[in-house]
Amino acid sequence: MPTMTTAGFIPPKEPPKNPPKKKKPKKRRGRKSRVSLVTVISLCILLLALAVSGMILYVYHVTAPYDQTFLPGTFVMGEPFGGINWEEGIRRLQEKTGSVIRDWHAEVIWGQETYTLNAEQISLAVDAEATLTPLWEYGRDGGRFARFLTMLSGNAGTLSAEPVYTYDGEAVSEFVRGLATLIDREPVDGTVRFTPGTSTPFSFTDEQVGYQLETGPVREALCAAAARCSSLSMKAEPEVKEPEVYRSVLENAIVLRAQLDLSLGTDRDAAANAVLAVSQLGGRTIAPGESLSFNAVVGRRTADAGYLTANEEAYGLSARGVGGGVCMAATLLYETALLADVPVTERHAALTPVSYAPAGREAAVSDTLDVVLHNPGDTPLYLLVRTYEAGQETFAHLEIIGEALATTVSVESTTEVIPAPAEPVYVLDREGTHAVYQDEQVERNAARDGSRVVTERVMTDALGRETAREVISEDVYEAIPQTFYVGANVR
Repeated sequence: MPTMTTAGFIPPKEPPKNPPKKKKPKKRRGRKSRVSLVTVISLCILLLALAVSGMILYVYHVTAPYDQTFLPGTFVMGEPFGGINWEEGIRRLQEKTGSVIRDWHAEVIWGQETYTLNAEQISLAVDAEATLTPLWEYGRDGGRFARFLTMLSGNAGTLSAEPVYTYDGEAVSEFVRGLATLIDREPVDGTVRFTPGTSTPFSFTDEQVGYQLETGPVREALCAAAARCSSLSMKAEPEVKEPEVYRSVLENAIVLRAQLDLSLGTDRDAAANAVLAVSQLGGRTIAPGESLSFNAVVGRRTADAGYLTANEEAYGLSARGVGGGVCMAATLLYETALLADVPVTERHAALTPVSYAPAGREAAVSDTLDVVLHNPGDTPLYLLVRTYEAGQETFAHLEIIGEALATTVSVESTTEVIPAPAEPVYVLDREGTHAVYQDEQVERNAARDGSRVVTERVMTDALGRETAREVISEDVYEAIPQTFYVGANVR
């Protein structure tokens, strides 16, 4: 169909009579391209195969020399072991450790002594297999290529092994047990020896601390040193076991607590009896918590025991009997105990005051009357006595030794007089010993006032200030009327 435009009519074009044909690709050129690609691929495969083969050969070439040797980069005690076989490795290890083992020793120092343990005693040796096996197995797992990679890493770094040592653990234990027998000991208490009658009645021995070695830590330290083959010097540090009694404590407990001198009068027989009784008290010890009985120590006063017949003033009427005068020894013990602040658990006053002691401080004894002292402290009390002559009189000296007192002790007495009865008393003398006739009167004794005596123990400090006061006894001495004997017969 014709087309109209503004320019006018445009006639249609006629199709060409012979249209051009499409060109076909050339077959020869395509074949050549395919041949070239196969060639390249084949060549690459060939080259890769050659490379792999070369690598295999190289890996074999590098690793084969170490099939029966240690790999490079392995060291023992800083020495390279690469390239040597197992037997040579053992030989070198033994050479390397031989002098170290021979020189090994451990010292345990105790006081001035040194106890030594050496390698021979514990069979110290190097364990070659345990030491070298980890190095030998290095790089031998996973095939030759894995070994090659291990060698590469080994060349970059190192694998070092320290010797493994063996020893006889029982020998170490035996050494430690022997050490304990030399160190261990029980503590020894200080002692005091009491030897009365000598110039030095007290002698002392020193205390000694004890020791107990805890063997476990010592054995562990020795075993650790043997396992490293590293010599050791250590001090034994046993547990200290303190004694229960120290000499210084004993010496501080040997202090003069009180002493007293007592006149035994001029009656030789009474004084002899008192001296005999006092001598039985000398050298006695009152242990902590124990008591001392005068009667138990002195015993019965009999002629067989050496006692004489003498006046006994303690009964007020000058009665005579075997052992008269022994009450003076009991009084000396009692008065000294008061001054030494030693508890007296039994004491009896005389019927009337005596001439050898202040009223309230005497002690009467008989088969049924006793003087008993008690030691409530933690240290012993000791009795020291001596007798001596001064002019016509005999004196007894008593000391009580023990732990020092914290205060000074004194004894005070207050006396209340009890007047004697005004009316006399008459005693019929049927035997006619003193008075024979009824109109005959013979004075038996004069009137004597009685008294009530309160005795106190007073404590004072170093400045003389009173710190305590206690009543020891309250004794009543009955008043005695004037007494006459009257005869029974008519003149």
